[in-house]
Amino acid sequence: MEKERIEELERKISSLEEDVARLKSLVYKTNSPRSKTVHAPPKQCEETTKRPAQTAAKSSQAIEEPVDWEKVLFQTWLPRIFIFVFIIGVLWGFKAASDYGLMNEKAKVVLGFVVSIGFAVTGRFQIKKGRLVLGRVLVGGAIPILMLTTFAMHSLYHLAGPTLAFIINASWIILGIIATVFYRS
Repeated sequence: MEKERIEELERKISSLEEDVARLKSLVYKTNSPRSKTVHAPPKQCEETTKRPAQTAAKSSQAIEEPVDWEKVLFQTWLPRIFIFVFIIGVLWGFKAASDYGLMNEKAKVVLGFVVSIGFAVTGRFQIKKGRLVLGRVLVGGAIPILMLTTFAMHSLYHLAGPTLAFIINASWIILGIIATVFYRS
C-alpha cells in the first residue's frame, strides 16, 4: 500500500515538473530576449539520453529567435548607406567649389584631411558616448576620405610624388585595419 502511494506521488511530482518546465519556457520566451535554461524533469532526462539527436533538433528550434528587421535595416545597413552618400556629397562639394573657383588645390587637400580627421574624432567621441554604430560608421568613413584626398593630392593636383602618395595611402589602409580590430567592426 505504501509502495503504491509513493509511486503515485512520484508520478504527480513528475507531472508537476513537466508543467512547471512548460510554463517556464513560455514565460522566458515571451518576457526575455535571451533563452533561459529550464531544468528538465526526470522523464525528459531519460528521453535525452535515449534520443540525443532529436532532442538537440528540438532545442535548436526552440532557441532560434525571429530576425529583428528593424535592427538589421536601421542599425546595420542605413548607416552604411548614409556614409556612402555622405562621401559622394563631400566629393561633389569639392568639385562644385573647384568649378566655381572658390578653393584652390592646396585648400581642397587640406580641407579633405580636416574633414576626415573630424570624422574620426567625432566617431571616437560617439563610441565613448555609447553610440557604437554611429561612431564606427564615422570612423570607417574617415578612411576612404583620407584615401580619396591622397589620391587627389597625387593624381589630380600633382602636390605629391608617387612614392609619397603610396606610403600615405598604405598608412591609411593600415590605420583602417587597426581601427577595425580596435573597434571590433
